[in-house]
Amino acid sequence: MFLKILLIFIVFLTSINFIKAEESLLTVTPVSKFSTSHKNVYEGDEVLFKVKNETEILKKDDIITGTILRYEPNGFYGQKANVIFGNFKTSNGKAIKGKIYLSGNEHATFQEFSNSSGMVLNGFIRGGEINLKPEIHILEFFTEE
Repeated sequence: MFLKILLIFIVFLTSINFIKAEESLLTVTPVSKFSTSHKNVYEGDEVLFKVKNETEILKKDDIITGTILRYEPNGFYGQKANVIFGNFKTSNGKAIKGKIYLSGNEHATFQEFSNSSGMVLNGFIRGGEINLKPEIHILEFFTEE
């Protein structure tokens, strides 16, 4: 009986946290094009995002700034580019907790050619870049309370 009550309590707490996360979903788009194909992307760089939905502290079309916390460029053997954005702030400096994790795409055409030709080119195929365009790429993250 005790285990049954404990299990119900754990499920209840989990559902409360899930509902909180759903309420605080933030959707953004980059203000300008962002690409890891350039050699001038560094950890610590700031990127501007436009808010796409209204939240408790943000209005639609507000501009927020995110910092690149981690950047891994793409490389051979299919290593995809990876970026983590965080340390978000509003235009008046108010912090917004949360992160966006992005990973590059795969070069499907080259991979398909490598697989179908019988040639082992995996070591020579580079992983994909991250390319974001305003209003086309909508990014979501859960804010942390």
